Amino acid sequence: MPVRPVLVLALLAATPALHAQSAGDTAAIRATALDYVEGWYAGDADRMARALHPELVKRILVSDTATGRSAGRGTSRCSTSSATRLSRRP
Repeated sequence: MPVRPVLVLALLAATPALHAQSAGDTAAIRATALDYVEGWYAGDADRMARALHPELVKRILVSDTATGRSAGRGTSRCSTSSATRLSRRP
């Protein structure tokens, strides 16, 4: 076997395992996802806002079936939180 492939295999075997995220990262991602989903269904605008980045802009492409034309729409963190507040369930 040539030296180069052996050297590469040796370096790969000696490299410590790398983790893409820590247990704390995983917990933070889970908490954010739960704030988003449960905040929406509970109508809790503060919880929803906690899950959203301050500069969030959600975009959607909407098609008019009558004319066949499409248009883009956007919502911000503030309007998403407001919509959550208005959707509060009894």
